[in-house]
This record gives sequence, C-alpha cells and structure tokens, in this order.
Amino acid sequence: MSAHYSPIYGGSLTNHLPMYEWALKQLNTPVDLIAKRSEAYLKATGVVDLDSVYTKPNDLEQHYLNRVNHYRMTIAEKGFEHAVRWFIKDRRHEMASALFHGLIRLAYAVESGSVENLARAMAYFEAVSTEIHLLAKPVALSSAKEAWIRLMQKRLLTKLTFEDGATMSKVKVIMHNAHLMSDLTKLERDQNMEAVILSIITEWYLMTEDFYVLHVNTGFQALVTLRAYIEDIEEWFIEFHVLAQVFSLIGHRHHQVKELEETTWKVMLEEVSELEEVHDVKLFYSMYTLARHFNEPNLKKIARLLLDRKKKPSE
Repeated sequence: MSAHYSPIYGGSLTNHLPMYEWALKQLNTPVDLIAKRSEAYLKATGVVDLDSVYTKPNDLEQHYLNRVNHYRMTIAEKGFEHAVRWFIKDRRHEMASALFHGLIRLAYAVESGSVENLARAMAYFEAVSTEIHLLAKPVALSSAKEAWIRLMQKRLLTKLTFEDGATMSKVKVIMHNAHLMSDLTKLERDQNMEAVILSIITEWYLMTEDFYVLHVNTGFQALVTLRAYIEDIEEWFIEFHVLAQVFSLIGHRHHQVKELEETTWKVMLEEVSELEEVHDVKLFYSMYTLARHFNEPNLKKIARLLLDRKKKPSE
C-alpha cells in the first residue's frame, strides 16, 4: 500500500491511491497490474512522497504528518477497534468532508486492519473536515423516493451559477438556495431505511452517471462498513440521506436508464481488471461489497454499466 504519499495533490484534490490499491487488491487484481496502475496514477497526478527527503510539505501536509504520529500513539493506547469508535463518535456532521473521501478512506483503512493505514486515514479525515448542518422536513420512508424525484425535477427548473469549481463552494450555493432547500427531506426512523436509501441513490446514478452521485454511492458503502463502530448509526443514515440530496443537486441532467444485459458477479469479476480509472474501480468495488449486505438489483446494474462503458469504442 502506498500510504506514505501525500493525501492531496493539485492543491486540494484527494489522492485516491491508498483506496485505489485496496479496491484493486480486493477485486483480485494481479499484484503486477496493481503496481503498474499505481505507477501510472502517480505519474498522472504528481502526488508527492512525504517520506522523501526531497519533499517539502505544505501546511496541510505538515499538519497531516504531525497528526499521523498522534494517531499512531492513540491507536497503540486505545487499541484498533476502540480507536475507530472514539475517532468517529462525534463526526456525524463531518461525514461529507472532501466529498465523503474522509469517510471512505477511513472505511478502507478499517477493512485493511492496518494500524498505519488507520492512523493516516484519521489524520486525513481531520485535515479535510468540514461540518455541514442542514434542516429538512420529515418524510415517511414510503414517500422518500417520490420526494427525491420531486426535488431533482425542481433542480432541472432552477438556474444555479457555480463561480468556483470546488465542491464545497457548489454545496454552499445550493444550501443558500431557499427554493431548493424548502423541499429537502429527512427520513423517519425505520428498520428498512438503509435499503431504501440505497435503492434511491443507485437508481439516481443509473439515471445520471453523475460524478457527485457516484461519490454519494461510495460514501454510502463506507458508512455501511463503519456501521459496527457507530453507536447512533440510525442518525447517521438519516443525516446521510439529507446530505445525499444536496450533493446530488449539484448536477442537473438525467436520462433514461440504459438497457443492460443480465449478468452475474462471477462473470463481471472476470472482466473487472479491464477497469482502470480510479472512480470506476472504487464504484465497482462499492457495488460488489454492498451486494453482500443488500438484495438491491441496481448494484449489479451499475457494475455492468461500468464494464460496458469501458468497452464502448471511442467516438
């Protein structure tokens, strides 16, 4: 694992490499191919090696390095599982930090069982943390999908101007739009809440293939992975659903769901090494992982979509 590289590149973009390598490994990608993909990613992004004597860390990177050492000691003192519970306990309003990447990297580190990966994931999460507080009106679980579609249709008729390309700047534009925020909904507690959220966000990805909706889906998988470490997990999923609406409002296009051939995970896993782009690999991994917990047909459809899109000839 290339955990010792900077957690960012290009000023503020997330370095996906530790997550990318873990997902590739879990999808049984040959070791030599993982090494080749990692090398290509580093070359394309210019991510710096913080362990190199030739690297001068910027302020965020230096803070990150200092906190890595702090969290190594914390994990040694508390133990792996207790340290995860302690760290995540009061971060519900921070779960969408860096487009859910803080949460995602933490979940991947927990899956790996590596103390070093965990310390670095905690330090990264802390370094990029941003709190988001949202108000939303209650909605019954049976009406959640209808409310979601109504809000997204409202977005189609709403002109928004994003002067800054940064994700959080876009989120702030949406949060300051009273017209859209008035239809934001908050789920009532229900034992089927997770399955309904998953059905909504996977269907919306199939209808949009949107970059931000992709991260909503991978963020959901991260939350499912961390479920056992969070005491008030129902509140987290309720909050996640509200956040998912906001991030899904950034885009404004959707289309008819494409016809996809029936397939099996066994068949798709034989093809998955064809996926190279980091977001495609991570999304496939999320769908495959979530399929162990949920009987949601859209999971397989998204995985098939990713593979078919890779095969599509260039125009």
